[in-house]
Amino acid sequence: MLGDVYSKSETVVCEALRGNEMRVVVGVNFGDSLCATDMPVPGDIYLMKPGRGPECLQLLWTEGGQRLAADCTAGRARAAVRPLDRLTLMGDGSGSLDVLTLEIDGAPSGWFVPLSPLVPRETYTLIAVRPASGGVPQPDLGCMCMTRGTLIDLARGERRAIETLRPGDMVLTRDRGPMPLRWVGCSTRRAAGPLAPVVIAPGVLGNREELIVSPRHRVLVEDARGPRLAEARALVDDGGVRYRAGGYTDYFHLLLDTQEIVYASGAAVESLHLNPQTLASFDMDARRAMQSALSWEAPRPHRALQLPETAAAPIAAVAGSVPIEIRIPAE
Repeated sequence: MLGDVYSKSETVVCEALRGNEMRVVVGVNFGDSLCATDMPVPGDIYLMKPGRGPECLQLLWTEGGQRLAADCTAGRARAAVRPLDRLTLMGDGSGSLDVLTLEIDGAPSGWFVPLSPLVPRETYTLIAVRPASGGVPQPDLGCMCMTRGTLIDLARGERRAIETLRPGDMVLTRDRGPMPLRWVGCSTRRAAGPLAPVVIAPGVLGNREELIVSPRHRVLVEDARGPRLAEARALVDDGGVRYRAGGYTDYFHLLLDTQEIVYASGAAVESLHLNPQTLASFDMDARRAMQSALSWEAPRPHRALQLPETAAAPIAAVAGSVPIEIRIPAE
C-alpha cells in the first residue's frame, strides 16, 4: 500500500463520498453522519448506504497544501482541501480500513475519502480515531484485472476476448492446465492519473498484442531470481509500458477455483486475486455470485495469493496461499 508515502509533486486522484452516505446505526452518536460527528466514538457502528455515489477528486499540491485541480460537485477549482480525522473501521467481512474526513473550502457538506474500497449496505465498526497528518494519499484500490478486448488462452488452443467468456469455459493455466472458469465480473473505473490503465506494448512480456491492465494487476516477469509476479505500475517506463489516461475503463475479472497464472494476449498474468481489500471492492450482488459459483462441488476451496506488499514477489508464493472467505453480511 502507498499509505502516507507519496511525492508532493504528484497529483492525487481519489473518490470522495458525502458524509451522509455513512451513518451511525448503533452507538452513542446514533443517527449522525460520518462527517457530522464532532466527537467520533470507537464502538459506534456505521452503515454504508448507497447514495449519489462517489465524486472523483484530483488534488494538486501548492505551497498552501492540497487544492482541487478542477471544478466538481465537492467544490470549485483551487479550493483548499484539508484532511481532518483518520478513522479506522472494521468491516463485517472485509477486514479493517481507514477513511479520511475532509474540509473543503466552500463545500456545503462534509466529505470523506476511503483509503480502501467500501461496500454499500455493509456495516463498519469504528475502532480508532486520530488526527490526520499530511495530505490525502493515493488510495489503495487493489487489483482490478484486465480490460475489454484482452485475448485469453483457452483449452485446445482457442483464444477469446475476455468479455465473451462465460462460466464453464476451460481456461488454460500455467501450473494446472485447463481449469473451469467459475465467474466473470466487470467493473468500470475512471481512467485518470495513477488510476489510469497500464498499456504494455507487444513483445515486452512475450505478449502478442498490446496488453492493457489495471495498475496493480500482477504480471509474470523473469529476472536473475527466476519468475516473479510484479504489479504493472512497477514496470511503467514511458516507453514499452505506460499509463493511458482519459475517460473510463471496463475491467474484467476471471475467478477460478484457485488463484492461478493465466495467459492474456500471450503474457502470463494473475487471475482474480481475492483478499479482504479486493473483495471489498465488489458489491453485494457480485459477492453473492462469487459465493454461489464456488459453493458447488469445487475441487478445492478458493485460495488467494497472499504475497508481500512489495512490487514483486516470488511465484512460489502460490504454494503458500491461504483460504479467503467470501462473506455476505445480512442486509
